Amino acid sequence: MNERELKEEIEKTYELRNITYQRLRVQNFWTRILEIYYSVFTALLSVCSIMKNGEFISQHSVCFTVAVAILVCFANAQNFSGRAHDLEANLADLLKLKNKANSLKVGKKQICVELYKEYIKKCGDSEYHSIIDEYKYNGDWKYKFVVVLAAIFVIVLLLLPVVYVAIFHRGFYSVFRLYY
Repeated sequence: MNERELKEEIEKTYELRNITYQRLRVQNFWTRILEIYYSVFTALLSVCSIMKNGEFISQHSVCFTVAVAILVCFANAQNFSGRAHDLEANLADLLKLKNKANSLKVGKKQICVELYKEYIKKCGDSEYHSIIDEYKYNGDWKYKFVVVLAAIFVIVLLLLPVVYVAIFHRGFYSVFRLYY
């Protein structure tokens, strides 16, 4: 690999890891929002069940609560925040390496080999980018398709509790009526 190819490879890796880092931060944000949203909704569902003259919680409510617990456990197991933190440290190292490569004198074969070895080591220090990150980097239409699907998924997840209540707990909203 010559100096130009090495510089291009380091630049591409840096950009792809930066895209991955941003994606993980966004996933972490939405995961936390959904966890809070579903936890508050589950708590309100429990309060509503208690306020209904001490009736027992329905099977649907129990299933919903278990599904929320599984969702929270699954989301926490993904460790978006920790992975983003690792990538942030790797980005700092790659930036130093990128600057070192850009200041490389033409024709210094030994320095280029050492820089390549360092680059390979830095690549292994953190997770690799995904195909979605490649789509974004290349400006591919598939990335826009994936973003639209993700947005639809988030909207469905936000509407799911409302639809659930509308179908199975018609009296839920009466708890929030103001009585004069």
